[in-house]
Amino acid sequence: MAKFLDYTGLQHLTTWMKNTFLQKNALPINEIKRNGTVINPTDKSVDIDVPVRVSQLTNDSEFQTKAQVNALLNNMQKIKKSVVETLPDTGEENIIYLVSNSKDGNNIYDEFLWINGKYEKIGDTSTTINIESITNQEIDLMLS
Repeated sequence: MAKFLDYTGLQHLTTWMKNTFLQKNALPINEIKRNGTVINPTDKSVDIDVPVRVSQLTNDSEFQTKAQVNALLNNMQKIKKSVVETLPDTGEENIIYLVSNSKDGNNIYDEFLWINGKYEKIGDTSTTINIESITNQEIDLMLS
């Protein structure tokens, strides 16, 4: 058979809960601190101001703003490419010169940069990908 609280029992339970949980000093907090500084309650209330926006914080590590990063990106030198038949007598910095090498397929240009007053070959446009499959035994060996 189920038991229910009647009105008198509910009043008794409510009074017991108030006396148990809402008594003065019912919580075992002796002191409230913010960053080591004691915060004294006013009218049983403590209001600790916590920043909710980055702009409310002190930038003591010199983090860059979005505007500062955008300015740096806009002012940086960008590398360009230039397809030429032959290299010019004098090159320009920050340009990759692509010179036809008379090969077929994906490797039809040699790449050059103008560095310290002369051309430096930095490669070509070939791409080679060698993929070897790994065996189950090698996987087991790695995981053991």
